[in-house]
Amino acid sequence: RRQPSSAATLSVVNLSLSFDGLSVLRDVSFGVTAGEVLGIVGPNGSGKTSLFNCISGVYSPDSGSIIIDGAEVVNNSPHKVAARGVSRTFQHIELPREQRVVDVVLLGRHAHTSRFGVGAYSIGVPYMLGIERANRASAIDALRRVGLKAWSQTRLGDLPYGLAKRADLARALAAAPRLLLLDEPAAGLSTDERGELVTVLNRIANDDVTVCLVEHDMSFVSRVCSSLILLVGGREVRAGPADEVLGD
Repeated sequence: RRQPSSAATLSVVNLSLSFDGLSVLRDVSFGVTAGEVLGIVGPNGSGKTSLFNCISGVYSPDSGSIIIDGAEVVNNSPHKVAARGVSRTFQHIELPREQRVVDVVLLGRHAHTSRFGVGAYSIGVPYMLGIERANRASAIDALRRVGLKAWSQTRLGDLPYGLAKRADLARALAAAPRLLLLDEPAAGLSTDERGELVTVLNRIANDDVTVCLVEHDMSFVSRVCSSLILLVGGREVRAGPADEVLGD
């Protein structure tokens, strides 16, 4: 596997988070190198999603650092973190089911167009239409990458659950991320759908994208992750190459 030079590098150092005195993360530290697929595993309530929420700017940790490509992002708002090339999916699909798949995926382009503002139309309608065409082309390309191009005009609510989850992945990819956070991407999928997702993620990992994923399916994890971190009770208790951690 090639190591793309433009992929993001993530470093988490002594990260701690608590809510009303309840410790959720305790001095968690790890690094993700460019082009790596890192799996974060552990029982329910071990802090995995909270860790993603800290990285993406949803939560502000009590202490510690989160460094993306050498820049500290702790206490940055989610849209500022996204502007640094970070995109994510969530455990449950929270997307407008009445919209066409391509329009749902276009939501991923928001970070690339919101900076223009309404006043940008003073530049000229043709200019903005060109941006719209480019965004739509990016959305179609994201759908192609996850194998959903043929469903671009289908209502999201008409897709089977597995394909709807893949549409959410396409939305995240449409943002052209350099760091992709996937929260339980295989949850609720059939055996065949999980196999198809393995193919999609292995293909993404060969592009300029660094991937961190939270997952409970250890068979799935073993097929896509090069390294793993085990969290228990908010603490990192094991980290290393995937085969070594799974064999412990």
